[in-house]
Amino acid sequence: MKLINVTASLILSFCMLIGMTACSTSSAIRTSVYNYEATLASEVQILTSYPQAYETLGLVEASAPKGYLCKAERATDAALRALKQRAAELGAEAIVLKDYAASSVPDFSLGGSDLGVLLSSERKHITGEAIRFKLITASTR
Repeated sequence: MKLINVTASLILSFCMLIGMTACSTSSAIRTSVYNYEATLASEVQILTSYPQAYETLGLVEASAPKGYLCKAERATDAALRALKQRAAELGAEAIVLKDYAASSVPDFSLGGSDLGVLLSSERKHITGEAIRFKLITASTR
């Protein structure tokens, strides 16, 4: 009976692991008084510094779990895709990265006190500022 419980726990854990590898969360806060038409997420640029002329549309954040079966790069890619999607919904043309962090998150334990296995995963978290480029003309220099 104990073997069946352990086997069922392992199967359930494996299913949870598979499901956790694809989850990402994101949010956006609009700070601009203007509502722009959405842009394509695939065209939103990722920047590490501010351009010379820009307008801030809002703040965006996203996170994704690394999971147990995936490389850390996949979690970063998933978080960046979610970040770009949120920025595109605001009408952004680019995101200026503000913060990138990884944290270990305890998930669950297997088998109770007799096995004593605690599983934890790493979560990638990215925040940025969604912006639109402004044209630089002779009068704005």
